[in-house]
Amino acid sequence: MLLWAQQASGASIDQAALLRCDALRQADGWAVHTARWLTSYGMAAITGVYVLLLLLGSRFKQLELAAGLYLLVIFSFAVSGIGGDLLKELLARPRPVVTYAGQVMVLSEAATPALPSGHATKSLALALPLLLLAPGRSLFQRGIKALVLIVALGVCTSRVVLGAHYLSDVLAGMGTALVGLPVAVFLANLVLRRVGPQRLPRMRLVWGLLLVGLTYLFTLM
Repeated sequence: MLLWAQQASGASIDQAALLRCDALRQADGWAVHTARWLTSYGMAAITGVYVLLLLLGSRFKQLELAAGLYLLVIFSFAVSGIGGDLLKELLARPRPVVTYAGQVMVLSEAATPALPSGHATKSLALALPLLLLAPGRSLFQRGIKALVLIVALGVCTSRVVLGAHYLSDVLAGMGTALVGLPVAVFLANLVLRRVGPQRLPRMRLVWGLLLVGLTYLFTLM
């Protein structure tokens, strides 16, 4: 909707956000360094939280998550990530470095299409199961949720700060993650019905190991 509004009115919110952040890129200060870290390690930090909760959940009950939540995280990441990558190829929107070549500094070497932002899609897809479905009664639980939300939104913001994406790319990525979550819930429920309650403890470890693998892969990206 934001893209259509810009095309209809002739005023580009995307351009305004990109140019406003150009001064930050030129200065190469704390904002840019933080954005680089979030882009590189933000998703690993989110999956790392799940792994930590898995390890500590058996000892501290307030940190224990339902086994199905770990499966949902994996499905949410897969469904939204694949959907977002397909949309990229279908829409084929050029990145800012192509459209504004020589006019702004861009601190990203990504060459794939821009819409939706993959980092925004995948980071929010990882965070949503914890934010929406995990218990949040205690102050500590709410603090963990707040931390994950800050990191996920930070990853989204970092893509605009670095000039890798337009603001609308990031918003589209967030929307893709939100649309993908119900599909992930449906698929996770199908698997959980087949697994049964007796096998859940063992499957929790399997899904936890998959998240460990994702954490490692994210650190290499």
